[in-house]
Amino acid sequence: MARLLRYSRSSNRNLKKNAEHLFAARHALNVYDENAVYSFIPKNGCSSMRVSLAIANGCIKDASEHDWIHRNNDTFSCNLRDLVTAKYTFAARQGERIEGA
Repeated sequence: MARLLRYSRSSNRNLKKNAEHLFAARHALNVYDENAVYSFIPKNGCSSMRVSLAIANGCIKDASEHDWIHRNNDTFSCNLRDLVTAKYTFAARQGERIEGA
């Protein structure tokens, strides 16, 4: 089932020109095995989350390879289909406990 996107309706402009949607989409990453999308706040603990994501998605073996994320910023970026069809979505914010974790 398709999910309703939060910022797509903030403007009648084409989504490719909708600043709020583009910002949100740029900060949404795929968690492949879980069919999930997570949103992050830049400079707010996002490196730790991106390292965990790189491990979960099979691109690095462990945190000792953390420099990989800085050369692969857009590797797990979402397209519109990913955003609309993800089974799970969540936002990660520093200092907040993720339910179920």
